[in-house]
Amino acid sequence: MSSHSGGTRPGSRIDYLDSLRGLAALLVAYAHLASDLWERTPGSFAGLGSALRYFNLEVVDLGKVGVVLFFAISGLIIPRSLLNGMSGFRLAQRFVVTRFFRLYPLYWVSIPLGLMLPWPEADRVFSLATVGANLTMVQGFLGFENVIGAYWTLQIELVFYACCLLMALGGLLGQPNRRFHAFLASVFLALVLAGARFLLDRKFPVALPLALAVMFLGCLWNSQLSPGDIGGRRLARLALTILAVALLPICVLAYSADHGYGETWYRYLLSYGLGLALFTIGTTRVRMTSRPLVRLGVISYSVYLLHPVVFAAAERIGFHPLQIPALGAHTYILCILAATALAGEVAYRLVEAPSIAFSRRVTQWLAREDRYPGTVLNPLPVTRLTPKVLDQ
Repeated sequence: MSSHSGGTRPGSRIDYLDSLRGLAALLVAYAHLASDLWERTPGSFAGLGSALRYFNLEVVDLGKVGVVLFFAISGLIIPRSLLNGMSGFRLAQRFVVTRFFRLYPLYWVSIPLGLMLPWPEADRVFSLATVGANLTMVQGFLGFENVIGAYWTLQIELVFYACCLLMALGGLLGQPNRRFHAFLASVFLALVLAGARFLLDRKFPVALPLALAVMFLGCLWNSQLSPGDIGGRRLARLALTILAVALLPICVLAYSADHGYGETWYRYLLSYGLGLALFTIGTTRVRMTSRPLVRLGVISYSVYLLHPVVFAAAERIGFHPLQIPALGAHTYILCILAATALAGEVAYRLVEAPSIAFSRRVTQWLAREDRYPGTVLNPLPVTRLTPKVLDQ
């Protein structure tokens, strides 16, 4: 628990958000590994492990809980990085540069690793066209499959970035009522597509607007963290109530029929509900600042991208309950999660951190006043962000 009222230290990242990110990364990795183990080695689960398996596969999808957490935290952080006193081309330039170097270098490193160590199908081969499409990070919108399954969320993140940038360029992002309108539009679109999916029995992309609704809720939730913003706090609580109510019809309509991903409406409902509960409570009432979770949150992007690669590598060298029958499922999972955290730490130090540092140098060079003679910046009082906060 943090003793600091704001949950941050001057010049530092926001610790309680990193803790939530760390928790989200653990949930995603655990859910993926446990689900695969149950399909292939159900006998390796026993006792408490069997109960956890049942909870993850039959009651909620812990991986989806983690993804909802990631989306909500992005919604909280990304708008802050756009409310920095800049406008027009300079704003867009800085945002695109920082986001590009935050996401793409490690993402590109993960692609050849995913090609060499595909998971869960060890013999999977991808076409050159698929690999080329994956380089863009928007392969799903182009009709290509993901080299690593976890990539699907990044495409949704990019859509949210574009929405926020357009709103910022139009002077709308700093207005809570405009954020609320964007939230309502996302919820409405999710309801419409869910209804169409139910009536026409076609797999319309409900996940995209529903994820955008979660992210715009996170965007509105900034007001909950600002005691003086009474109007914004009301809108944030109203948005949370609306989404909580809308989730039931959206999940029932969209996920009553299984379109190939084991959809069950009540699992989607409980998963989204639990993810939102962890986010809202974890940013207000219970701000975790456990050092291991904070560090895991710092490296969470590496963990998220590389956990399937670590799973595949472990199996390739023979460390798996199929090859070692005496190895219990959750003993195996604990070992693999530790290895995943180690791989994430290495990737962060070798790829992420240098990329972030380079993006800072680029943005500092771009911001030099002698490159824009006669330009006067009027910083907005909305946020005071350090470079490390912007990196989140």
